[in-house]
Amino acid sequence: MKKANGSIAETEISLLSEGSEIEGKVTFERKSRIHGIIKGEVYGNDGSCIIVADTCKVEGQIIGDEIIVDGYVRGKIFARSRVVLSSSARVFGSIETPSLQVEFGACFDGQTLMENARPITTPSAQPA
Repeated sequence: MKKANGSIAETEISLLSEGSEIEGKVTFERKSRIHGIIKGEVYGNDGSCIIVADTCKVEGQIIGDEIIVDGYVRGKIFARSRVVLSSSARVFGSIETPSLQVEFGACFDGQTLMENARPITTPSAQPA
């Protein structure tokens, strides 16, 4: 629920605190901030914004609308809208998204696939 001034009410933000460790599949709605450790799959429903905080470690796949990485991810990231890697991000794996922002200082070792981006190919010669 939004407050009158347009800010998001605190009850709409999911939080996994530092020191928490989860193994398996975790599903979040709306805005979610992860500070703990997740080994498995992180899934964000439609309209989700998943924030991987600087104290967070995810080993597995992350799927959501918007994914902001400040921490550590080893695995695949699939974002329906965009991915932001902040200057403290450490990502080892692949990213698939229509929009990618990488800030100075971020570490990214992997592959990217951007929606609607296709490799340039030379058409084969046609006989005359």
